[in-house]
Amino acid sequence: MPRGGKRRSGVRPVARRSIGSRERRRRPLRAPTGLSVPAHRRRRMPDYPPGPKLTVDALFVARGAVLLVLRGREPFRGHWALPGGFVEASESAEEAVVRELREETGLRGRVVGLVGVYSNPGRDPRGPTASIVYRVDGARSTPVGGDDAAEARWWPLEELPKLAFDHDEIVRDAVAQLTRERSLPTRGRTRGAGRGGPPRRPPRGGSGPRRPAPSHRVRSRGNGRTRTTGSRRA
Repeated sequence: MPRGGKRRSGVRPVARRSIGSRERRRRPLRAPTGLSVPAHRRRRMPDYPPGPKLTVDALFVARGAVLLVLRGREPFRGHWALPGGFVEASESAEEAVVRELREETGLRGRVVGLVGVYSNPGRDPRGPTASIVYRVDGARSTPVGGDDAAEARWWPLEELPKLAFDHDEIVRDAVAQLTRERSLPTRGRTRGAGRGGPPRRPPRGGSGPRRPAPSHRVRSRGNGRTRTTGSRRA
């Protein structure tokens, strides 16, 4: 506005904007996954298509027995099953199976192998799920049922009850996998050594007994006789 207090006709006043408000408008939004995604790109991102939910199951075998829990909720309430559950958004599948094992049985374990991935569309009556089954190991102690497990106990492999979901198939696959691993020969073991077979050969360049060098038969020039000499030097 001019000094006289009069406003010039035809000239619109310019609105003043603070620098802080401009920076706040340009600041990108924070995505739920922790990645910084600008607002204009976030609005254009398509949604995930519907698919199976990710779950994990723990297969804990020790001294010929497998760890099972008695389900206290539907589906399959009152049936025995492997410890497991859904994977949360803030954890990996390996972390989820260790957490579910601790929550449902009170035992602590570590992942030592993979049994397989089971994703039959009809395996869960609640909807399609894909379950990653891990082999876990740890100290065998008395389990205590917790969370949605009414009870937890060790079951001998020869006396298993009817299991929930497709866990009967999972246990069969795991037992077959363990049987194959135990039947494989140990690395570094010579065939026949220690089992009535031929003795193990000493390594090359070792301190084992050396064979005598072969002698050479040299024919003399004069009388046609032959004489035996020692081995030639290399």
